[in-house]
Amino acid sequence: MTRKPASIIASDLREIRQDKILTVEANGSRRTPEWRARYARHIATLDQAIEGFDNLARQQAERQGEASA
Repeated sequence: MTRKPASIIASDLREIRQDKILTVEANGSRRTPEWRARYARHIATLDQAIEGFDNLARQQAERQGEASA
């Protein structure tokens, strides 16, 4: 299996995050506070993961730029 670039992973995580947000908006009022808290934790964790992969993607782009120079 080949590794995906960090920018692609960050993009995939953004889609997952958006799906979670839409799920909460659609179903949150019918769910328990524990369920909503769990999804809030998931979304916060995805935010952190996205930030990390964005940083990694930036570093990868800088290294590629240095390698081609």
